[in-house]
This record gives sequence, structure tokens and C-alpha cells, in this order.
Amino acid sequence: MEIELKQEIAERAFQLEQRLSSCLLNLRNDYLELGAIATELKAGKLYKVVCPEARNWPHYISIRFDGISRASLDNFALVAKMIGNDIADRDIPLNRAIDIARVISHIPSGEVEDTKAELIESAATLPKQAWQDTITELKGGVPTDICLHDGEFEMFQRCKKCNKWLKV
Repeated sequence: MEIELKQEIAERAFQLEQRLSSCLLNLRNDYLELGAIATELKAGKLYKVVCPEARNWPHYISIRFDGISRASLDNFALVAKMIGNDIADRDIPLNRAIDIARVISHIPSGEVEDTKAELIESAATLPKQAWQDTITELKGGVPTDICLHDGEFEMFQRCKKCNKWLKV
């Protein structure tokens, strides 16, 4: 009896994971579409046609839509513009897609295609910390995997009442 219960739990967990993967795939398609729509609305100031009282793009977003920020829509637009066609058929998480778009927006135009292809491949295959180290290095920082941690430390203390970490 206990074996059957464990098998049912395992099957349920597998089903939930499959549904989650499916939702994330739909989310990817949705954020690319949201980005393309936001780009067109913003670029031609078409939002003023449907909402003449909007003073600007952030004002339009704030009065017309609850639950999404201007920054989120701008991130979706950046991803759609910079790499949307390249990741449409790939399983790239949104946060990694935003990282890629931001990094390549600061790269000289001659190097963009090679860097973009490398980052897209890395985003699909690297574990979380390796991905963060890659982005840190491209931004000019020192990744954690090669840092010597040789004495430059900041002091922090945690408040015993609220558990917030504070820099000393």
C-alpha cells in the first residue's frame, strides 16, 4: 500500500513539473509578444490614440494596466527587439533573456552576433551560478569562481528583532 502511495505522489509531482514547464514555455511566448506590442505602441506613440489623457508612456501604463510596471514592459520590449527572433524556439528563462539583451545592448555592433549566439547557448545550458558569473564577467566584474576573496570584505550585522542584514 505504501509503495502505491509513493508512486502516486511521484506521478503527481511529475505531472506538476510538466505543467510548470508548459506554463513557463507559454510565459516565454507571452513576454516576447508583450514586448513586440509594447515596442510598437511606444515607438509610434500609438498609446495616445487609445488613451489621449496619457501624458507619456509611464503614465499610460499606470492608468490603463494594473499588475504590470512600465519597467517590466520595457524589459519585454528590449528582449523582443534584441533577441526575440533568436530565442523564440529556445527555452530561455525571462531573467536570462533580459540579461542577454542588456549585455548585448552595450557591445560594439561588430561583435553583437557572436556574443549573442554564445550567450543564448550559455543561457540554455549553464547552471544558475555559472550563468551569473558569465554575466558578471561580461559586465567587467570579477566572477565568484575566480575571485580570490583576499581580504576585501564588508562588515554586516543582522538585527535580532526583524532579521534584516545591515552594513556596519
